[in-house]
Amino acid sequence: MFAETLKPFDALNIGATGVFVVRTKIRKNALRARFAGSLLFNTEIFIMTESEISGLLSANPFARRTIPRGAVKFISILPRRTRRNPRLPFSLPSHGRWLVRVLGRRGRFVYGIHRRSMKVIGTLGRLDDLFGARVTTRSWGTMEQIGRQLRAQ
Repeated sequence: MFAETLKPFDALNIGATGVFVVRTKIRKNALRARFAGSLLFNTEIFIMTESEISGLLSANPFARRTIPRGAVKFISILPRRTRRNPRLPFSLPSHGRWLVRVLGRRGRFVYGIHRRSMKVIGTLGRLDDLFGARVTTRSWGTMEQIGRQLRAQ
């Protein structure tokens, strides 16, 4: 079982999002290899350092923005810095009623808001092409929860 693999790393699972806070010091490459070797399928593994997460949370890209009622704040994480930098901000779709609004970027983090709609998942998938790398997206609430776990260490 995958959870058994994580025991030596004192890893904490954050909800059902596929996010883990690893509380044992380990090099990124070693952790990536251990995760990849324990999974029964191929997937991209995103590893962020405590300083990356803390920097994002302390900068809080949503702090000075008015968020429309019912919109969900999100963070999309790039596996590395990319050369593609679409003009920000932008909305998807670009015409008509928007589903996703990308507001900005901070290093590997792309942040924005989305409406609650079944079409949002597919729309967020377009970020891969726009930024030239596969992204993974989590809610701002999940990022805050990760921050709380890091501070509790």
